[in-house]
Amino acid sequence: MQIQTLGNMGALQASMLQKMQLQSSIAASSVTSHRKVEGLDFASMMKNGIGQVDQLQTVAANKVRDVELGLSDDLVGATIANQKAGLSFSALVQVRNKMVSNFDEIMKMAI
Repeated sequence: MQIQTLGNMGALQASMLQKMQLQSSIAASSVTSHRKVEGLDFASMMKNGIGQVDQLQTVAANKVRDVELGLSDDLVGATIANQKAGLSFSALVQVRNKMVSNFDEIMKMAI
């Protein structure tokens, strides 16, 4: 079950990477082009990503708490869940940092 969860995490990261590459190609296209990409909204994508990271952190915290209280003996599952939550948070912070640096570059552009 945990191997499937790690596989799902890889699929989630691949999906986010694909969406980020699509956003990058859209941004690289002509600035004067005002086209709307159906089904791709950056705000909802970020909100979804933050929600998924929050869910992973909640699951990890619950598993660790259960092990600490003696309600579960799945120490390996708690450790893996904790690592997944940490990795997801790190990826989210990297995306945030990249967006902030891109915003700074845009603000430095001459009009």
